[in-house]
Amino acid sequence: MMATVPGTRANAQLKIASEMQEHLVEVLGLTIENSAPASLLTQEGKLAYLHTALEYLSTIHMTGLVRIPRPHEPVEVVSYLRQTLMADGLPEGDVTEGAVIPDIFATEGLGNHAHYRFALASAKLKLGVPCALQGNLVDFALQNGLEEDVMTRDANMRYISLPRIDLGNPCKWPSLMHEVGHFRSPTDILSSLADVVGANYLERALTCIKPFCSDTSMLGCRAELSKWLLECWCDAYAVIMAGPAAYFAQLHAFMFSHPIYLSERAKISSGYPPAWFRLKLLLTLSEARLDVDDEQMRHQICAAMESEKRNAFEMFEIKVVYAPELALLQRVFSDYLRMAFPREKYRHSAQISSSALKRLVADLEQGLPVPSLTETDKGRNYQRAATPSEILLAGWLYRCSSFKSEFLNVLRNSADQGKSATLLELVAKVARSDETLKRSIQMSEWFKILSHNSTDGDAESNSAVSSSAGVSSSVAGLLSDVDIHGLLRDESLRIIPLIDAQRQIRGSVIDLRLGHNFEVFYSNVPRVVDPLRTAQTEEHDSMEVDVDFSKSMQVGPGQFVLAHTLEYIKLPANVAAQIEGRSSFARLGLQVHMTANLVEAGFDGCLTLEILNSGPSTITLYPGMRIAQIRLFRFGTSPKYPYGHSGENKYRGRLSHNKTQQFSDWEVRAIDAAKRKFSIQ
Repeated sequence: MMATVPGTRANAQLKIASEMQEHLVEVLGLTIENSAPASLLTQEGKLAYLHTALEYLSTIHMTGLVRIPRPHEPVEVVSYLRQTLMADGLPEGDVTEGAVIPDIFATEGLGNHAHYRFALASAKLKLGVPCALQGNLVDFALQNGLEEDVMTRDANMRYISLPRIDLGNPCKWPSLMHEVGHFRSPTDILSSLADVVGANYLERALTCIKPFCSDTSMLGCRAELSKWLLECWCDAYAVIMAGPAAYFAQLHAFMFSHPIYLSERAKISSGYPPAWFRLKLLLTLSEARLDVDDEQMRHQICAAMESEKRNAFEMFEIKVVYAPELALLQRVFSDYLRMAFPREKYRHSAQISSSALKRLVADLEQGLPVPSLTETDKGRNYQRAATPSEILLAGWLYRCSSFKSEFLNVLRNSADQGKSATLLELVAKVARSDETLKRSIQMSEWFKILSHNSTDGDAESNSAVSSSAGVSSSVAGLLSDVDIHGLLRDESLRIIPLIDAQRQIRGSVIDLRLGHNFEVFYSNVPRVVDPLRTAQTEEHDSMEVDVDFSKSMQVGPGQFVLAHTLEYIKLPANVAAQIEGRSSFARLGLQVHMTANLVEAGFDGCLTLEILNSGPSTITLYPGMRIAQIRLFRFGTSPKYPYGHSGENKYRGRLSHNKTQQFSDWEVRAIDAAKRKFSIQ
């Protein structure tokens, strides 16, 4: 009913999704609480109950919830695909052009899939999508007069499906590279095997695969071997493109599939090798490609990968049976994959700075985005973009240490009261980490786009934080560029990302860029804002829009929208800021703040921009444009009550814009309580 109300469809999608998430989390919490007495269940038993709950939720999604409208897929996942598939250092023939980067398709079940095209069967459309969706989409197409050839016009259409439950979790995105591998794999993979390692290897592999084939003829064995090898080739492709994060992502994909792929034994003519078979190859390839300049960090990463595998095997009681045929087949596959992806050719994901990785994990622990890293070269400090593989590896290391231990503590104490509330708090923390990683991946792309477009000097000099511009002053008052660079050097001030410091910081101002997220208010929805009317939070007078870097946002005359800065700002406790618009936009009639231009000392987060077009013309805005600037002021004495000291930091730590929180102000609550006390209508 909500979704059919004119003008509210987008907000209804968001509201339904939000409410469903809350209820599904409650289902998980109740499942844990009521699974069985704590004394009768092992830790593995509790996790097994949790997995059963996930299967139930998957069934709910595939049967009923598939008919409910949902919000769009995050723009950050598209950014991730672009950056990974067009990475610097890839062989020229292996760089995927933007025109053929696969689209993302969210499904309601568990498991990733690669789809090549829409196919035509007899006189009726048949779509290459999950069965739960086929009937609805086919009927819709035919009922609305969609010509059959429209769906088959592009024979090379490619898209990837990912479970919606994983779509907002960037740590799972590296598994998408496995699906992309299905589009990039050799046309005849058995011929590729013979060409790379020799025909004798192919003959040996065909002998090994025979016990796992229902059709033991040469043709049947070749077909089954081709399927096994293709899956392992795609696993290797994922590691090459996404780095060690692909190992963690694939391991979890094997665990949270339906049925559980990780616990399945080798089957006859299944088309898939056992999960442990693939994991061993994945682990070997990941460790071989891990080029870290610190042996201790390398050991830590390898230990984390091995620990995750061991815990998963114990959880699902996996008993690896090394049949002679499988052991030999694994060696054949390993030799082939190592030679098919030579290290000197695929070098873009090999280099990982240990100092950078430590810094990324430390920033994640503080809830900070991590798109850029400060490094030193020839006595100069400069910022470089962290790669998606570095960002997501840091995300996995943080997740395996912090979230894993916290979650297991929740399971161990299942008899405690308030378990659902504890689980909700943990879910909120995980959601914060997911949003931080998404912003990091997106800002990493912005960093590279804008740095490469530098015109007055190379990217390194433009991104450098000056270390020789003079001595920073500690006197109270307006800060100069010398003072600002001093705060950046000692990291009491953080600006993430700082794409070109030499041009962004000049005189007494820091230029800030426009972010990707907007709140567009409806002009035809009448509404009276009353802070004491709590029911008004149910009304929808705006919609949230994410804009990719290639798209734009148009602001018409008299239109008001909320936006945010691309940069995440963290101010020292004794430095406040003042945000203003740039004169170039002011002369078009564009305002970026509505009187609220003070940024309190100690604030951290993206700054919300209150954009109003007071001019006569529609103005087109692109994310990444320098739209605002801030000035910094140092206090003569540190404040006695810094920003957020009492916990009422309504706008702190935001990763995008935020609508008004006026209704949560203490005086509003006080007035409302007084009205209720005296029964005043």
